[in-house]
Amino acid sequence: MNRVGRWFEVFLVALIGGAVGAGMMWVLTERPAPATVARADTVLPTATFTAPPPTATVALVIPTLPPPTATPAPPTATPEPSPTLEPTATPLPSLAEIVERANPSIVTVINARSIPGINNTTSEELVWGSGVIIDSRGYVLTNEHVAGAAQDLIVTMANGRNAPARYIAGDGIVDLALIKIEWDWRFEKLPWGDSTKLRVGDEVAVIGSPLGNLRNSVTTGIVSGLDRRVYVDEDATVSGLIQTDAAINRGNSGGALVDERGRLVGIVTLIIRETTIEGDPLAQGIGFAIPAADARAYAEEWLTDEDNY
Repeated sequence: MNRVGRWFEVFLVALIGGAVGAGMMWVLTERPAPATVARADTVLPTATFTAPPPTATVALVIPTLPPPTATPAPPTATPEPSPTLEPTATPLPSLAEIVERANPSIVTVINARSIPGINNTTSEELVWGSGVIIDSRGYVLTNEHVAGAAQDLIVTMANGRNAPARYIAGDGIVDLALIKIEWDWRFEKLPWGDSTKLRVGDEVAVIGSPLGNLRNSVTTGIVSGLDRRVYVDEDATVSGLIQTDAAINRGNSGGALVDERGRLVGIVTLIIRETTIEGDPLAQGIGFAIPAADARAYAEEWLTDEDNY
């Protein structure tokens, strides 16, 4: 081949190569970017793309992905229960406070009575004792041996004022009597306590009028025994009594035995006085009271009868 032919050949090859190269550039230049966007952690199927014409609008398709799994909220902590608080015990009143509250309800009972004698004669006897106001209308609980066989009854209040009284009812076996102050007045009554809950060793106080003229005297002690039986004489025995070592003297009969909160837990009834032939004491500090549970039952029955009379 002559020189002209070889140049023509080269020119032709170059022309064809340029045309092919231009076509490839068109394809590469007009091919859109990938139309699918995926999360890095999502595997998508391989798609075949067809090049759109130059004027086509490329739509961006975003696949719907499942919502991310919600992180569960931490469990609600169960609040710790509040510690149970022990009830605060009501402080006990002092002895002075007990006496101050109880005093208006403690009275002295004076009974002028006639004692039958021989040959149809009588003699007058003056009996002194104590009593407890148990009803605001003026009803007083005392001993039968204090208020029984009364001709004239007088009650001396804690403030020293005297008032007439009337005998209502009584029982010589249990040694209880109910009388009423004959004044139209509202009196302060002593609250009842629960004698069934008394224990040996519990502190108690006696409030009454020893010797009849030491008005509203106070002595203290403990419960020395419960459910005691005492032989009064050959024909009489008293049982179920509260024993105490609180000092009890003549005139205290019918007075109040109160507990550590000042509530009425017994009615003083008797003491033991044993002496030798020479008169020396064999027994001291042995006194007894009728339990409030028994005394209250009698008093309420008598009050009911009185109200229905």
